[in-house]
Formats: sequence, C-alpha cells, structure tokens
Amino acid sequence: MISGDWRNFDPQQDQGLPPLVQGWVGLETSMTAAVGRAAGGAIDVTVRRQEDGPLNPDEAGFFPEGGPATLREVCLSHADEPLLIARTVFTSDILRTHPRIVELGTRPLGSLLFAGERPSPWTARQFSHIRPGAPLFPLIRWRHAGPETGYWARRTLFHLFDAPLLVTEIFLPALLAKPGAEQALIERPT
Repeated sequence: MISGDWRNFDPQQDQGLPPLVQGWVGLETSMTAAVGRAAGGAIDVTVRRQEDGPLNPDEAGFFPEGGPATLREVCLSHADEPLLIARTVFTSDILRTHPRIVELGTRPLGSLLFAGERPSPWTARQFSHIRPGAPLFPLIRWRHAGPETGYWARRTLFHLFDAPLLVTEIFLPALLAKPGAEQALIERPT
C-alpha cells in the first residue's frame, strides 16, 4: 500500500516526526475543527476542483477496483491566510452520486466524516514529507508559493456510506507556526 515517500503512521512508536507534526498526523477528531481552534476563528473552504480526474500513482493501491476517480481539492484558510490543503479521492459510484458529497460546495468534508455520535471509520493512516517533484507539489503551490521545499502531510483511508474515501491533508507553514497550534490538538468536548 505504501508507495514512494509515504509511511504508515503508528502513534505508539517514534516516527522521527517533529512533536507538533506527530500531533497533527495522529489527530483523531475533526481536522477542520482543530485548524479553526489553532487559527482562533472560523475557517473558510475554497474549492479548487471537484471533478473526475486521474488518481496519482501512489493513490491507486487504495482503490483496487480501479475505475474513474472523483477528486475534491480544497484549501482551509482563516482571514485569507491558507493553513491546510486537502485532496479527497474516491472511485465508488455510491460516493460519486451521493447528494451529500455532490452538494458539499464550500462546506468541509469533516461535516460528513465527523457528523453524528460516531465518526466515519478509517482503516489506514500514512504520513509524508512532500517535496518538489511529488505529484501533490503543484497542488500545494496553488495556495502557497513560499520558499519551503517540503511540507508535512497525512492521508487517511475513511469509509463513508460503506465506500472507501482517501483524504490527504497538507499542513502549510502558517498552520504549524500558529501560537495555538499545539493547544488546538487537545480534544474539546462538543
């Protein structure tokens, strides 16, 4: 399942990650809510695209059935400051036509994944340090043109409406530099 620079995440072992990054990669609650806590306010979702497109080579192993893929790429920002870029990939016809997915618009995907008493289950989590030349690097440059040559990311295979859905989240430097970034990882009662 691992391809290229992605490694399986095990929260019980030292992964060689900076402690703050390890906390973000291992987050078990809503990423959107944690980003909002770190930013100290409401999060805006800008949609780059939600359309059919090709899987990246390192994503194909998560979807053995193949078939056309639907891609959703968004940026989470606060006060026009980009904080996190996310790419969601799914191939299931259930998800491709499900009204709650099709009509998400600028609402975060977390509003579906973490709705109700039990969040959507996940079966795999990996992390990577995305560098120039990686398939995701152009997506990063869509909202962050800084001098950084590497960005920490995680990806999680969820199951929503009984279908696989791969969510990749790329942590932009502004998020990790927020004074409240570490405190935001502490789960808050809802």
